[in-house]
Amino acid sequence: MMPYNISCYSLVAGEKPFECEFEGCDRRFANSSDRKKHSHVHTSDKPYNCRVRGCDKSYTHPSSLRKHMKVSCETVSSPKMK
Repeated sequence: MMPYNISCYSLVAGEKPFECEFEGCDRRFANSSDRKKHSHVHTSDKPYNCRVRGCDKSYTHPSSLRKHMKVSCETVSSPKMK
């Protein structure tokens, strides 16, 4: 019989045991890293910065930065061929 490791557990599909730690927010997450990404919406922290020269945009969530890069900075970083 394999020993049971109490620090490891498996989640039931759809289970979200990680609660947002900000008062008044009822969001829950399946993992702690998603909760950490979410926490930026409650602060002025915008840790995801555009790296294109001349662009000073920053975002609270990495998916917002990815969208920005596709829509706004794609033409700056790689000009279209004529």
